[in-house]
Amino acid sequence: MTISSRHALMFNDLYPNRSPINQSTVSRVAKEFQVTGTVKDSPKSGRPKTATRGDKALDILPSARENPI
Repeated sequence: MTISSRHALMFNDLYPNRSPINQSTVSRVAKEFQVTGTVKDSPKSGRPKTATRGDKALDILPSARENPI
């Protein structure tokens, strides 16, 4: 049994109400941490996200009224 398999089993035993994780997930996350020192998503290229959520749109509304294009 690999270390990743043992860690996956330990996690699944500790959190029985969550969906189980696979050994491959543990292995991939561990490798990413060894390479980058973090497991956070790296910045992606392309156009940034826009305000699609209602609360963000409400935050933008007053400034749009003050400075209409």
